[in-house]
Amino acid sequence: MTLLWVLIWVLSGGVVGYALGRRLGQREGRRQGNLRVPLMLRAQALQTGTCPVCDTSIFSPVGEHLHAHTLGQVHAYWKERNRQIDDVSGNG
Repeated sequence: MTLLWVLIWVLSGGVVGYALGRRLGQREGRRQGNLRVPLMLRAQALQTGTCPVCDTSIFSPVGEHLHAHTLGQVHAYWKERNRQIDDVSGNG
């Protein structure tokens, strides 16, 4: 009988540990994605010469200035997307 209770406690601890680890891992993955996406989009823009958001040239006709809206729009998009995901999943 004692062995049964030990087995129940071990399995319960494993399930709780798995659930907490999964939740923390998803949160960490989302945070890392938020940090990496703007850098990846900027690298893509510099490699292709076009803005990944609006598909125009990243260089203005006057003075070769980088397209200004890209990082701000991308950051706003991902912030809103994560808010919606948190609202749906109940993590917020």
